[in-house]
Amino acid sequence: MKIIISVFVGGIFGFLIGYVVKCNGGGCPITSDQLVTTLIGAVTGLIIALTGNRG
Repeated sequence: MKIIISVFVGGIFGFLIGYVVKCNGGGCPITSDQLVTTLIGAVTGLIIALTGNRG
């Protein structure tokens, strides 16, 4: 359940970053597409969730 929530929250943050920091000219490949930033956020949330239990 923690992993699902982390991926969801990461996707939301990624979407918000893509929405706020837009680059319409295509010069910024990461922020020019909200789908890309959403996926990057979701993967980041997954990585954080998977590595968070160690220690």
